[in-house]
Amino acid sequence: MKWFIWFLLIIGTPACSLQAPSNAATAKREVTERAEKTRELKILFIGNSYSFGVPKAFSRLAKSQGKSVFVDQCTHNGWTLHRHASSPQTLKKIREQRWDIIVLQEQSTIPAKSRIERELLMHRPLRKLVSEIRSQGALPILYQTWGRRDHFSR
Repeated sequence: MKWFIWFLLIIGTPACSLQAPSNAATAKREVTERAEKTRELKILFIGNSYSFGVPKAFSRLAKSQGKSVFVDQCTHNGWTLHRHASSPQTLKKIREQRWDIIVLQEQSTIPAKSRIERELLMHRPLRKLVSEIRSQGALPILYQTWGRRDHFSR
């Protein structure tokens, strides 16, 4: 069980409203409680192409350690949290199961944008998604890929 908790903490940070838990112990406790209260964790991954292979790899790792998980994904090339937050398909996916954990992954260029752009393109949609996820009884986890440097733009 210990490896499983640490893996979830490594891939992301549990989101309490929008902010991360106040300390690592709180984050670990939230994830541990979810992992211990169910025989088979149901985990949904929401993101873009950087997340395509993550659910399958996570499932294989969990099963190799004797943990039963059900994973699914709502991932599309280049999608941002902004696009997911306004997507009927994504919102339906969040609502269609009783998920234990929902992992959110932002598009890699968004965190490198200006503070104002991040608020509009990332923080507001993230708050909307986290609110929806928590209203469904799931624990949101933020999955961070590498960021871009110096306001990356194309």
